[in-house]
Amino acid sequence: MNSIIKSAFLALSLATAGLAVSAPAASAAGIELQLGTNGVIIRDNNGRHDDRNRHNGWNNGRQQTRDACSPQRALNKAERMGVHRARLTDANRRTVTVRGVKRGHRVNVVFANTSSCPVLGSR
Repeated sequence: MNSIIKSAFLALSLATAGLAVSAPAASAAGIELQLGTNGVIIRDNNGRHDDRNRHNGWNNGRQQTRDACSPQRALNKAERMGVHRARLTDANRRTVTVRGVKRGHRVNVVFANTSSCPVLGSR
């Protein structure tokens, strides 16, 4: 009976010590948010920060290279989907349309003009 009480007390003291050690690490995640004339600034305790200006977004005016579905990317994706003799039939600011043949039938595949070229429809 004495050994059971000793082991329970030892387990309780180890659990308490473990909680005491992990508590300061969890409370160190302080985040500071500053709103000012130069946009939103998010800072953490390490002094690193991300600047977000309301007008230029996260990239501060740098041009993104893969922000739209190019016609070549749409053609490559259609060919990977099994469309043979794929050709571009229409491209506007919202969609890219590719026409070709799949399993002996003519198909139109419409892609959204965003990154990763999601498929909107196929006929």
